[in-house]
Amino acid sequence: MAVSISSGTDAIISAFPLLVPYRTAIDLGVLFGLLMLINLRGIRESSTVFVFPTYGFIFGILILVAVGVYQALAGRGAFLPPASMKFAWDGFALFAILRAFASGCSSMTGVEAISNGVTMFQPPEVENARKTIFIMAMILGLMFGGITFLYMRYHLLPQANQTMLSQLAFAILGHNWSFYYIQFTTMLILYLAANTAYNGLPPLLSLMARDGYMPRYLAARGDRLVFSNGIVLLSIVAAMFILAYSGNTGHLISLYALGVFLSFTIAKTGMVIHWRRERGTGWQIRALINGIGAVTTAIVVIIIAVTKFIYGAWLVAVAIPLLIAMFRKIYRHYQEMREQLRLPRESYGSGSRRHPAGRNLVVVPVAGVNRVVENTWPMPVLSLLKSLPCM
Repeated sequence: MAVSISSGTDAIISAFPLLVPYRTAIDLGVLFGLLMLINLRGIRESSTVFVFPTYGFIFGILILVAVGVYQALAGRGAFLPPASMKFAWDGFALFAILRAFASGCSSMTGVEAISNGVTMFQPPEVENARKTIFIMAMILGLMFGGITFLYMRYHLLPQANQTMLSQLAFAILGHNWSFYYIQFTTMLILYLAANTAYNGLPPLLSLMARDGYMPRYLAARGDRLVFSNGIVLLSIVAAMFILAYSGNTGHLISLYALGVFLSFTIAKTGMVIHWRRERGTGWQIRALINGIGAVTTAIVVIIIAVTKFIYGAWLVAVAIPLLIAMFRKIYRHYQEMREQLRLPRESYGSGSRRHPAGRNLVVVPVAGVNRVVENTWPMPVLSLLKSLPCM
């Protein structure tokens, strides 16, 4: 979330440099004033809002790539100077390439959101999800390859308060309405890309809460049948990262990329184990594909951990063991509470507590029989029932 929001702010700042002093304020305003409120309203409302900026961005980038490639084939515009093709291999060059590779891999993330949301597709869910991820991969490959080619064609280099995409749009389209269209749709799509975390993390927190590894209030749904507590918690944590790094995308992306590819490695390794256990039809091919994916993502993890360690990757290496320790401590806390509230088996049905019979039969649903339920009856519940008009 922090990476997407900060990147979206960078896009609009590239078009309007006067907004540079307000970078962090814009990030927090978008986080709390737009994304959090939309998601608290519910999934259906948020998905409707996100459709049009997505199509607008794809249309703009495809037009940009098409015009740029046409100019390149026609021999117009800048070209890659032959002198810049001279390259000396040494340790520093290898480090720069590996660091660029680690940063570029982060642009491939996000496709996992489709696999996480298969149940939200219309029937047949699996087939529709497969078609969607295929179309997304094709669009991603086309845009990524075209933009990379044009970066090399125009020999663009990073500049302060100016994104590479804005430089490319200015070089190809000029300083007119089409340039601002690219920047505006880029800003919107990056802001809305943060919604992936809202779709994934609150439901995950609810599952962990039901299993006892997170506080129970994260499993409760709000008035709009969304996990409101998880949404608010996620927004607060993202705001803390934005404030800590002052919205610097270069530093935030180190945390993001390492965490994502570490998760990919664990997931792919788990799938290899799954196929070996199931041993169904064609399990060898499936295990081989997932094994290749696990090795590839593991290599990316190592590269990011080494090349971006001082830029923030160290925080992930420290945070993951601390989070695991916190989850286990929460689980032990709930286990201790469960033991303290558990009724001895010999007290079940013993009739040790006898209460006067009432005139009305009342059924009170409870989650389980424990000391809290036992001590609730008869006085608090009975007095409450007597106070009702129907009684």
